[in-house]
Amino acid sequence: MSTQFAVSDRIGNTKTVTADSFEQAAILSGLSGPLRVIDVHRNKEARFYVHENTAVLIGYSK
Repeated sequence: MSTQFAVSDRIGNTKTVTADSFEQAAILSGLSGPLRVIDVHRNKEARFYVHENTAVLIGYSK
């Protein structure tokens, strides 16, 4: 089930995307580097490092 995610990078660029997972949202945002990904409905957060369509989980909130 798709949900909305807010994705931001360390210099303040922010995008809202609809995706099935935190990882997919990070990649679909088109942003790169360390990213903060927030599920806007459940207020959950994950951090990813994205480079060339590959997302690596850095950390997450419970």
